[in-house]
Amino acid sequence: VLIFVIAIALFGPIVSPHSYEAIHLEFINHPPSWQFIFGTDELGRDLFVRSCYGIRISLLCGLLAALVDLIIGTLYGTFAALKGGRVDEWM
Repeated sequence: VLIFVIAIALFGPIVSPHSYEAIHLEFINHPPSWQFIFGTDELGRDLFVRSCYGIRISLLCGLLAALVDLIIGTLYGTFAALKGGRVDEWM
């Protein structure tokens, strides 16, 4: 599922004929259709492309959080292992 979500985030805007900034005033609040997969918002912007960009940001935040957790956990565990004894028990 994660690979599918990543693929949609990366290739969704490329496949869609609409851009992130494009405003289509003639399609304000258009329901989902073959032209606009998720429909449009109050300015006529394609919600599918905007959702793809939102997925990119969410995945980047999750990846950065996991990286920070990895670094902190590694340093914490290394310090506890090297000191040992009471420091290790306290930690």
